Amino acid sequence: MGVVERAIESTESRTGIEEAIRATEGAGDQSSSRRGGSRKLQNRQLGRTGQPDLLDTRAVQNDWIVNMSSIATANCIADAVAPISVLAGHRSHFAVAGITVEVRGEDPQSADLGPQLAQFARLAMTGELSDIVVQVEWARRLEAIRKNKMFDSGCVWSVHEFGDGFQFDFETERFGKRPYKRLLVDAEFQHARVLLNQECLTANDASRALEYPLDELLITHHLSLGRGVELHGCGLVREDGESFLFVGHSGAGKSTTARLWAQHAEVEVLSDDRIIVRRDCVGRTLTVARTLLSAALDSDLCRQQTNVKGRGQERPRYNQENRQFIMHGTPWHGEAAFASPGRAPLRRIFLLEHGRENRIEPLSRSAAVGELLARSFTPFYQSRFVDPVLALLEELVDAVPCYRFHFVPDQTAVETILAFHD
Repeated sequence: MGVVERAIESTESRTGIEEAIRATEGAGDQSSSRRGGSRKLQNRQLGRTGQPDLLDTRAVQNDWIVNMSSIATANCIADAVAPISVLAGHRSHFAVAGITVEVRGEDPQSADLGPQLAQFARLAMTGELSDIVVQVEWARRLEAIRKNKMFDSGCVWSVHEFGDGFQFDFETERFGKRPYKRLLVDAEFQHARVLLNQECLTANDASRALEYPLDELLITHHLSLGRGVELHGCGLVREDGESFLFVGHSGAGKSTTARLWAQHAEVEVLSDDRIIVRRDCVGRTLTVARTLLSAALDSDLCRQQTNVKGRGQERPRYNQENRQFIMHGTPWHGEAAFASPGRAPLRRIFLLEHGRENRIEPLSRSAAVGELLARSFTPFYQSRFVDPVLALLEELVDAVPCYRFHFVPDQTAVETILAFHD
């Protein structure tokens, strides 16, 4: 039984998941509102840094995403990442959705974050441990590896088994069959090495180490181990704290929605293309602590009642109503170019669909899980990544109302959402 099939069985019904299967298996063409789907990671053509493109833009100009439903994660063996602390000379730090990343290099250029991550740069606190540590190094030569290939994106990168772990190779027609850089990552996506090929790149290209899509691959796979999920969506936050997440495949209207709201309402656009959703760790920790304390008190009461009445009370359960999810902006924006490191509690989720009129329809639990899964960036090739994401999405739809929003791309779409009440 495949990974996606097992994911289906763990939900209430097949109704909402069938689209996820079609998206992940590439069955048939999608409508204009679902063009591309979550099967691909957005391709920036390496041009957003302001440096010359390494890719043939003619081949990828319409390919906004690289196949995410089959993305293979990097799990490099421990020995391959062990030298990081020894090699570090220069360091920089950034954070996306609360995930802190430390970049180490032998020179300032190697530790340079590049312009896309500059807005997400941060100062590290003394003694702080980063969630991910990346060592950037130069290699005299990188040979292409054709065996043990797990997945080929067909555009920029491919992934291979490497001992107990994995290795990503990044190639472009400009350099032929040689990878211009290579990524090795441990099984938990906490330690990584990026090797830059001296035969392809010069010192001026050192800041390409984390260049898209490598940075997103690291974060997305780190998230998929039960830490969160990245969704193909547009996130908006009003001044009063009310927030909306509009999810959709490429062409569904996310960038259009971002522009409409920026023009007709006072909002912060966290992203017009990529939103990360995570559990509210602080809120959840407090809730669990209160639950444990309540359980301890009830346990004492139970013993007292047992002595008096011969029976006790049932142990209190985790209160799902107190569960909260946070949506985070990301550096990987869409056509409208909105990218913010901001965050906000998630209140409602709307599945975008083009329509002849503005209409909002509630989604069932199973349908919502399936729709979100189909629009998530999940490494579907292994259950160790799918299962945690699916569990999180099931929690998410239990805590946050989900709707299908058929909309007309004008001001009335904004007015419809503002006038809507659950």
